[in-house]
Amino acid sequence: MRTKEEIDNQIEGLLHTKTVTPHLSIFGEPNHVAIDAQVEILLLKISIDELALRYSEDDKVDFILDYAERAQRWMDGEYNKDLF
Repeated sequence: MRTKEEIDNQIEGLLHTKTVTPHLSIFGEPNHVAIDAQVEILLLKISIDELALRYSEDDKVDFILDYAERAQRWMDGEYNKDLF
């Protein structure tokens, strides 16, 4: 498990990234939704399964879940690069 300081640093970086990233990628992928999903994972507000249910009707669900799963792997210590 990560420290509060490490988590806060990632959240700060993600929120900054969100300010300079377009809402949608050139492929129509929801960048801001994916970043928000990562922040929710970092704050332990939602699980991957809950996100999958929330976005099950979204045709970009795989994109969103990929980002959320990366945040979960980071939380678990399996991914050590910054998320932003």
